[in-house]
Amino acid sequence: MSCLRAALIAASLLLLPSAWAQSPSNNARGSSRMASITPAQIASIEANAKSVQDRLGAISGVDFNFTPESVKWLDGYIERTRSKIPDASGISQVLGSYLGEAMRRKYDCTWVGNEGQVALQCEPEFVVFPFNKVAKQFANGGEDSIFSFYETAGILLAEHRAKKAVPKK
Repeated sequence: MSCLRAALIAASLLLLPSAWAQSPSNNARGSSRMASITPAQIASIEANAKSVQDRLGAISGVDFNFTPESVKWLDGYIERTRSKIPDASGISQVLGSYLGEAMRRKYDCTWVGNEGQVALQCEPEFVVFPFNKVAKQFANGGEDSIFSFYETAGILLAEHRAKKAVPKK
């Protein structure tokens, strides 16, 4: 994909509405202060994810139906465009919606509020922050890869669920 085309797509994604604003957090595991989020916030997440699916799916050549391949492609897209976007907060919300929806669907999680931020709760003690991770990759590059986050969360969640399933003696 040409740099100009990537920049134009990034600019068009920035024009999408976002129902809230978040700042990156170092809280990777969450806390016990979970809250419901509004139906409007969930609708905004779903609309943003659908827009990413439609726009990037059309140009990627990848099945953008919340698949691991689409998350991997999105990771590369962030790397290709991050130096061209001076303020990635808006696009982080939009791309974070897609990442979150991919994780929610694959790992059977629920959107929740956590200390003023929107997160995914996969188990009572297992919370992830896809919006923060996208923002971190824009800021730090591949060392904060969303694809690595997506895969690692799945591994850790499977281990967590397996531990819970073992009967206590």
